Amino acid sequence: MSELYEVKPGMIAFGSCLGETQVDRQVFQIDDNFIHYCQTKLLARAKKMVL
Repeated sequence: MSELYEVKPGMIAFGSCLGETQVDRQVFQIDDNFIHYCQTKLLARAKKMVL
């Protein structure tokens, strides 16, 4: 089997509609998991781990 497999970034213009209207316009999409994410990230940095 010989198939072409190509990987490239999905670069799209900022503010493009992806079906989420208001959320699509935000640079930082903060949701209910944001605090947990930040705490986990800071804990990993303190342990010198990479997430």
